[in-house]
Amino acid sequence: MSEMNETAVRPRGLTHGRSVPGSGVAPQHEPVVFPVALPANEDIVFDFGEETVGWPAFDIGAGRATSIEIGYGEYHDEALGCFPSPLSWYHDPHDRFDVECGEAVCHSAGRRAFRYVRVTADAPLALRDVRCMAVGYPVERRGRFTCSDGRLNQIWEISERTTRRCMQAFYEDGVKRDGLLWIGDFRIQYLCNAMLYGDAALARTSLRMIAASQGADGALPACAARGGGHQHPHAIDYMPGIPSALEHWVLVNYHADFLCAVEAFLRYSGAQDLRNELADVLLGLTRYLCGPMAAPWRLPPHVMKADSFSTDNGHPAGLNGFHSHAALIAQLIEGLRAGIRHATALGAEEDRRRMERTVRDWTHMLRSCFFDEKTGRLRDEPADTPGASTFSEHAQAAALTAGLASEADVTDRWTGLRPVSGAALFHVLRGLIAAGRPRVAVRRIRDVWGRALDAGLTTCPEFFPEDPREWFHHEPRRGDGGPNDQRVASLCHGWSAGPAWLLPRAFFGVRPMAPGFCRVAFAPNLCGLDHIAGAIPTPYGEILVELERTRRGGLARIALPDGVKGELLPCAGHRTRSFRGRADLPFGIR
Repeated sequence: MSEMNETAVRPRGLTHGRSVPGSGVAPQHEPVVFPVALPANEDIVFDFGEETVGWPAFDIGAGRATSIEIGYGEYHDEALGCFPSPLSWYHDPHDRFDVECGEAVCHSAGRRAFRYVRVTADAPLALRDVRCMAVGYPVERRGRFTCSDGRLNQIWEISERTTRRCMQAFYEDGVKRDGLLWIGDFRIQYLCNAMLYGDAALARTSLRMIAASQGADGALPACAARGGGHQHPHAIDYMPGIPSALEHWVLVNYHADFLCAVEAFLRYSGAQDLRNELADVLLGLTRYLCGPMAAPWRLPPHVMKADSFSTDNGHPAGLNGFHSHAALIAQLIEGLRAGIRHATALGAEEDRRRMERTVRDWTHMLRSCFFDEKTGRLRDEPADTPGASTFSEHAQAAALTAGLASEADVTDRWTGLRPVSGAALFHVLRGLIAAGRPRVAVRRIRDVWGRALDAGLTTCPEFFPEDPREWFHHEPRRGDGGPNDQRVASLCHGWSAGPAWLLPRAFFGVRPMAPGFCRVAFAPNLCGLDHIAGAIPTPYGEILVELERTRRGGLARIALPDGVKGELLPCAGHRTRSFRGRADLPFGIR
C-alpha cells in the first residue's frame, strides 16, 4: 500500500459565529490574517473553502491558562453545533484542549473531515496559525472533461474532488461518516476512478479486503470490515464504533455489485490475474446466489439495499422505507451474467450452467409476475401483492442494464418514485444511457447535482432531497437514530460522484471492449451541446476525445495511444469504423 499524500492547507476565510438557518455556507467572511484575536467565550469560524480531510493543528498564544473547544462541520451550522447527533455510534467531531499561559501547538485527537472549524475559549487568546495536514491516497489526475456548459464542468469538478477525498487506505464510503468499505459504494467509486485516474492498486487492495470478508456459506457481508475495510477508531475517534452486526450484514444486491465490480476492474485495468486469485470467492458467491437463496422475490427487506424516494409531486416517500423486488431481481440477473463470464474464463462449466439456469428462471419470473403489459413497465412487486401499483425508476433502470427490457418498454414512461440516494441515481442514469437516452441522463445530472452547486457544496452529498435545505437542517424523515438518519448525513460521499463516469459515458459513449482498453468503442453524442473535450486514462496512456457540432452533424476528433484499437459505432446513416492513432470521424446527431 502506498503512503498517503500529506499536504498542508490553511483556511481561506473566517467569520464570527453567526448562523444562517437553512444555509450550508457561512455568512460573508473576512480574509484570514494571522494572528487572529479570539475574545473570551466568542466563536470564530474558519472556512477552508472546500471539503478537507486530515489532521488539524492550532498554534495558540494564551495570556493565561484556558480551555479551548474546537468544532468541525461539513457545513457552517454543523461546526457551530446547532444539530447535535442523537446517535450512540456517532458523536459530533470536536476537540478540547487545556493550555497553560504561553505558546502551545494543539493537534486534533484524530482525523477530521470538514469545511468549517469553530474555535472558542473561556479566556482571550491569539490564534497564531490554523492549518490542516490533509491526507489522501496518492493519485494523479489523468482524466479530463470540459464542455460548452459551465454547470456540467463544475459538476465534473465536485465529482472528482469527492472521489479523491474518499480514496484513503481503501475506498471509504464517506470521509466524515462512515469511513467504511461498502461493496455497493466501491463499485461506483472504482468506475469514477477509472475515468479520472486509471489507478488499479487501491481497487485491488479493496477487492481483496471484500473477498477476505466472505463467510463459509459463500455470502459476502455488505461491509468488508472482517477483511480490513473497517472503520478505524484510532483515526475517526468521534465514531466509537459502527455496530458490529455490520460485519455480518448481508445485502444481496451487493453480491451482484461485487461480481460486476470485479469484471469492471478486469476490463478497465487489464489485470486479468485477479480473477484467478479470486476464483474461489467468485464461484462460492455465485453458488450462494443459485442455492437456497434462489427466490429473491421472497426476500425480506433487511437483506435488500433500500433507498430514499420522492413521488411525482416531490414529497418524500420515506427514508429507506421503499424496497423494489423487481429492481433486486434485475440487479441479481446482471450480477449472475457477470458471474457466467467469470465462470467461462475460469473453465468452471458446472457453475456456468447452474447460473444460466438461474438467470432463465429469474428472467421468466420477472417477466411473468412483475411486468405490466398496459404500461410497459416493471412493477416493484408481483401483481398479486402489496406494492404492485408502484413503478419506481430504479426497477426500470435495473431491467435495462440487465438486458431485460427494450427502450420502448420503459424510457418514455418513467414516472413515479424517483430515487434520491447517489447510488440509486447512478444506476438510474446508467440505465438511461444504456437505453440510448444520454441527453435525458445529462439533463438529470445537470438538475440534480446542480442543486448541490447552488447550495454551495464543494463535494457530492450522500442524498439529493427535493428540498436542499434538508442537507443543513438535518431534520430526520424518520428520526429513529438509524444508520441513515438525516441528522448525520454525509456531504462528501463517494457513491454520489457518479458524474465522473456518467458524463464521459453519455457524451463520448466510451466503452472498453477488451481488457485494459486494448480495444475501445465510441458512440458519441453531443446531447444538445456544441463542444465537448476530454481525456480518458488507460494502461496504454490517455485517450483524447473532442466532439464538436458541424453543419452536417458532429465531428469526433480522437487520438488513441499506441496499442489501442478504436471503433466508432454506427449511428444516423454512418457505418462502424475502425481506426488507430488519430482520426477525425463524422457522426450523426442523435
